[in-house]
Amino acid sequence: MKEAASQNQIRLRLAMALLGLMALAVLARFAYLMMLQPGTVAEVRRVPVERGKILDRNGKVLAFDVPKYDVAVSRSELDATGGEQELREVASLLGLDPAAVIQKVKNSSANFVYLARRMDSEKTATLREQVEEGKFPGIIVDEVSGRMYPEGRLASHLIGFTGEGNRGLEGIELQYERELAGSEGDAAGNDVYLTIDATLQYALEKLARNAWTEHQAEAVFITAIDVNTGELLAYVQMPDFDPNAFGVFTDLQRQDRLSIYTYEPGSVFKVFSMASILDMGLITPQTTFTCDGAYRKVLPSGQSIVIKCLHNHGTQNLSQILANSCNAGVGYASDRISEAELYRRLTEFGFGQKTGMGSIGESPGMIRKPEQWSGRTKPTVAIGQEIRVTALQMMNAAAAVANGGVLLKPATVKKIASQDGVVRFEHRPTALRRVISADTSRAILTAMESAASLDGTGWRAKVPDVRMAGKQVLPR
Repeated sequence: MKEAASQNQIRLRLAMALLGLMALAVLARFAYLMMLQPGTVAEVRRVPVERGKILDRNGKVLAFDVPKYDVAVSRSELDATGGEQELREVASLLGLDPAAVIQKVKNSSANFVYLARRMDSEKTATLREQVEEGKFPGIIVDEVSGRMYPEGRLASHLIGFTGEGNRGLEGIELQYERELAGSEGDAAGNDVYLTIDATLQYALEKLARNAWTEHQAEAVFITAIDVNTGELLAYVQMPDFDPNAFGVFTDLQRQDRLSIYTYEPGSVFKVFSMASILDMGLITPQTTFTCDGAYRKVLPSGQSIVIKCLHNHGTQNLSQILANSCNAGVGYASDRISEAELYRRLTEFGFGQKTGMGSIGESPGMIRKPEQWSGRTKPTVAIGQEIRVTALQMMNAAAAVANGGVLLKPATVKKIASQDGVVRFEHRPTALRRVISADTSRAILTAMESAASLDGTGWRAKVPDVRMAGKQVLPR
């Protein structure tokens, strides 16, 4: 009992000692603040590091730091009688609502109140001059780092934007925050060179904007990729936004739909299902199927499956199936592959998985496992239904067909370099896996050329004197 009482007394004394130390620390801080001269703001601020630039593959600057200004008021220094008039004048110089500024200051319990954050140099120029002349005691104007996007909307979904403290909020600005922001003590962060070509990006954005406006589409995507390196050359989507004023745009306008939005790919998906079946040796380019206007099959359960075609195509080989987008031909070809093998082949193309090059919220799409398939799922998936994909997945899978059958790791960053030119990272083509043979690749490309011919469903893509391989999505 005595030992327990003794231990309790020791604990009590330790607690009292700690409380005493805390009280001394508070008193010392209070004394320090009391000794500060009027007008002094006691605040420890991190010296900002200039954020690295974002550039295109050819060195065209797409994002860089510029001076921005925070405007605040120290309420204790405002004139007791003329404070409101002073705030009105400051608000007018900044283009703000005077009544709202006065109310904001009145409602705050803090002495230090921000009136505006990250304002442009031009908007604060007159106020800064007058503050330096001593006209507005109590008004504090601090220079901070801000971000400028000289090309405006160009590649806005890929580049992203920064927010409070000049920290990345979306896109490359967020994904490469550590590299761009640098570390305290650095003169500046690293520069990030994108794989896109700004000139090509601009041209494709113009096409996309015209199509989006003319057809009143919900969204328009255009991507371009170097199939031999996996580097994206253009990353286009409408609607777009201006990262210089991102706050005035909606979440939907700023959303990176290329990597987030999923959809049923439809007829375009026939390229990958037919490539999978061909690569397994279950058909040849000369194998034919008969289309009488629909794919028909009766399951052992007695259930009858019918998938209609747009036309009665008659006898169809590989090239004709893709050129005419024949549902029946694809359906009958899919009868030759097992559910497990078709699933395996399609996932090897990257479907059902993130590509790793989109936004942080990139979607993996959706392809159900075979044990969840119904009797009609296999032919339905083969024609691009009962599956959801992203535009990035479709582009990367198509690149594998085009480059001889190898799925590459896609890239949006070409290199990262320090301010003194030291290369910290440089993209090198990375093969993830071979998905089809070189022979299968050639056969599919030949068939896709038929689809993009004047006799195929993708005839609108035909360019004179240029070899084109394509596949059009047809209405159901």
